[in-house]
Amino acid sequence: MKNNRVRNKITLISDNPQYEPYNVNSEDVLEVWKAVYILQKANAGPRWDVNQLAGMVNNLQEQVSTLKKKLN
Repeated sequence: MKNNRVRNKITLISDNPQYEPYNVNSEDVLEVWKAVYILQKANAGPRWDVNQLAGMVNNLQEQVSTLKKKLN
């Protein structure tokens, strides 16, 4: 949970990369829990969704294109 400084709103951020952060009204929140201990495999890295990877590649292509234009 993160306070994004919007009055009466709370931004919820999952540790699961499949879920995007989203805002909820603070009056809709009944309880707030904090994870103290999380079990996972030692070699478990972030799992990338194909759409996330495609978006990252597109972003990098745009950045390279912008840099090329600046050099010319």
